Amino acid sequence: AVGMIFLPRRDFAAQEEARIIIETETIQHGYSIFGWRQVPINAEVIGDVARDSCPEITQILIRGNAEESEAAFEQRLYVLRRRIELMLSLSLEALDSLSLLRELREIGRRGDS
Repeated sequence: AVGMIFLPRRDFAAQEEARIIIETETIQHGYSIFGWRQVPINAEVIGDVARDSCPEITQILIRGNAEESEAAFEQRLYVLRRRIELMLSLSLEALDSLSLLRELREIGRRGDS
């Protein structure tokens, strides 16, 4: 699964606290973490106001359990996402295994590279 997380860009202590809480909750739900990925942003193409307010966009990659059905995995990811959002008062734009697959399929249909 992939989780899309928007963290405060300049508050490194808040970023670290959020990562610790997200990792702890994920592990407590019985999942393992493949890693974190910082989403690259081309700051040269956005304006000054957008650049100044742009969050740190990060993805977390989570491994599901082989014994768990896809439906059960998605349901537990939703519960995990809501729990993290309430604990951190921030929004996880996605935390599921399907949205990335849908996006990749759409890119394939359009022929984007």
